[in-house]
Amino acid sequence: MLVARKLIVERGGKTILSSIDFKAEPGQLIGILGPSGSGKSTLLMALNGFRPAKAGVVTLDGKNLVENFEALKANIGFVPQDDIVPTALKVERVLEYAAELRLPDIEPDGRRARVASVIRLLDLADRKDVRVGSLSGGQRKRVSVGVELLGEPRLLFADEPTSGLDPALERSLTEAFRKLATGDRMVI
Repeated sequence: MLVARKLIVERGGKTILSSIDFKAEPGQLIGILGPSGSGKSTLLMALNGFRPAKAGVVTLDGKNLVENFEALKANIGFVPQDDIVPTALKVERVLEYAAELRLPDIEPDGRRARVASVIRLLDLADRKDVRVGSLSGGQRKRVSVGVELLGEPRLLFADEPTSGLDPALERSLTEAFRKLATGDRMVI
């Protein structure tokens, strides 16, 4: 479970978020809604420990996330708003390279199995031999999500994952996130 209590976030001497309480439980898909500039991305960064709040506490399974960040970070995946996967490579190759970088202690067969599992999970099997740059926006976002899923995080954050997508792609990606938020995993 992810719990935040009384978070205060300041940037440049200005209070961006004040007294934020938040809770996410395994199996939940949680959307954070608000207009541009309202602090959604700032909240995500405070909740995932990458840019800790000035005050307040975030815990993951009862452990202080900031104090135990090195030990807990393997449980956290973060998909940024802008896709950062190489567009000149094919989908499967992008995931293979990411697996080599993120999973150096796993044998090559294990990494290949993890890549194949992520491709199936995200319904990319028919696109695995397509260059990322040729994919639709929603498919590119799935590849970005796939890179994070290689590490099997229990907590997955996605910053504005449907931004710029047409309604059909937005629905498809939202359904994929719903499918990911099962069992022990939380998606925010």
